[in-house]
Amino acid sequence: MTTVGVTGVRNLTRADEYKLRPEMREMLKTASNLHVGDADGVDAIAHELGLKLGLNCTLHHTDGRQPWQLQKRSKQMVDALAKLGGTLHAYPNKNCPDGLTPVSWKGSGTWGTVCCLCFYECRSTLQKQRTAERN
Repeated sequence: MTTVGVTGVRNLTRADEYKLRPEMREMLKTASNLHVGDADGVDAIAHELGLKLGLNCTLHHTDGRQPWQLQKRSKQMVDALAKLGGTLHAYPNKNCPDGLTPVSWKGSGTWGTVCCLCFYECRSTLQKQRTAERN
């Protein structure tokens, strides 16, 4: 069973959506499980397509619109993907902002989610290496 997560921008132009839908549909055809946030835009399109394709969809909800609440939602999705060995597919509309860290997402929830997953994977890899070195 293949698990994927999707993150991306909330505001899409019609042209962006027109290009995104077939690309995302093709990507989702290879999946059985989808993890996605509850935002408008890319999240909503992924959720809609996932349901149409019959995927097991997990919708990660936010408890509000404060940055820390949005980060919490994204971190829940990242934790689920890491636990299930899933792959994150990100659809940003700009370059990663300067100063973005796993703690301060400074201007981009999409890139913050990617940063969070990268930090998680690096930490996990280091822990595995240290364990292997001890044995």
